[in-house]
Amino acid sequence: MARRSRELGTLGALAIIAVLAIGAKNADPKDDPCPTTPPHGYVLEVGYGDGNQAKALGEARSDAEARLIQKICAGLSHARCEGIKQWIRPWKDGRYTPGKRSACSAVAIEANKLDQLKAESVALDQHLARLAEEVARREAELLYVDAPVWSTGCAAGEVGAYLKVTVEGQLGHAESLKLDLGPERQAEAARLRMQLAPGPGGVVVVGLLRLPGDVGWTPLEGPKFSLDLFGVDPDECGACRPDEALGLEDSELVGEDELTVEIEIPGNSGRYCEGDVVEPIVRVNRPARVQLYNVTKDGTGYLLWPPPGGDGRVDHAVSLGASQLTASPDASDERLVAIAVPADGSFGPRDSWTGYCKVAGEFGPSLYPEGAAIGTATYTVLLSGGGGCPVSNVEGATAAAYEAPVCGP
Repeated sequence: MARRSRELGTLGALAIIAVLAIGAKNADPKDDPCPTTPPHGYVLEVGYGDGNQAKALGEARSDAEARLIQKICAGLSHARCEGIKQWIRPWKDGRYTPGKRSACSAVAIEANKLDQLKAESVALDQHLARLAEEVARREAELLYVDAPVWSTGCAAGEVGAYLKVTVEGQLGHAESLKLDLGPERQAEAARLRMQLAPGPGGVVVVGLLRLPGDVGWTPLEGPKFSLDLFGVDPDECGACRPDEALGLEDSELVGEDELTVEIEIPGNSGRYCEGDVVEPIVRVNRPARVQLYNVTKDGTGYLLWPPPGGDGRVDHAVSLGASQLTASPDASDERLVAIAVPADGSFGPRDSWTGYCKVAGEFGPSLYPEGAAIGTATYTVLLSGGGGCPVSNVEGATAAAYEAPVCGP
């Protein structure tokens, strides 16, 4: 996250905007005063703490930040709040009263910055509404919206989740378009992807639409927003094995005679908790044989399907069954990679591979048979008990989940 570390210093003659929080835990602000005069043009909150000096001052600072965050983030998504929080600054030093073993501390945020971010947020939502309108005008009755990704193909996290929810909310107003699809209807649906490309000038969002029966993608103009809006780093690329290392463009590779393979995860939000259950679906545009791998950020690959003794044949679509998720050992994204060859084709030296096993060496294009089609799906699994996730019964199962024999012969 891009952050700025300057302290509030000498400020110009701007209008005074002061919001003072009153009510200490065990300290009366009148008896134990704290610097409560805000800098010009800033919103300020005061917090309080008790105990020894270090504990009380730390507690007071945290209390002040919590009060300010509650005020400025009311009604906002967590992703939007994260972008705003980076602008909170301490205001002067906290004050400790030894006799009462109590402390107070103040933090502030620039009112003009709040107004700017609010205006940018409104503009982003308006641009996303226009993207939704453009999609709704296309000749499609059903639509599947992928979880957004960075331009590398890695999951776009909370920022992507915000874009997906906002676009789906706008599309929900289109009477001619249905989004709530069961797995059996997704074959008939158009597919929308959003790719986020960050840089020094901001984040550019590109929409990609594939209509039923099409092989290629139609680009749609998406919005552009500032790095500050969500606290995005200009060099953000996600936490997965990127498209470039996998020899892909737009997270896929069209095979010989326009063979395509896709991985769909019904209801894919792009972010899951350990213990959540998903049921991926592999879909091809004509009969094919498919192998499915999970590839970690460092290039380690694990064969997940076909099951032991299976031939991997997919006539149209196949469910891979329900799977309970565990987080990767390095906390990177989970990246599923499907390799498809014609129904009478071969995977070469890997033709007999079935069951769960680990690929020797680095996973990459050298494993793709000539003319193969490649499809991917990327998502993040948050650790049990972290990131707002509940503690699940799979906590600590990550290491065991990644133990596998080496594929062969």
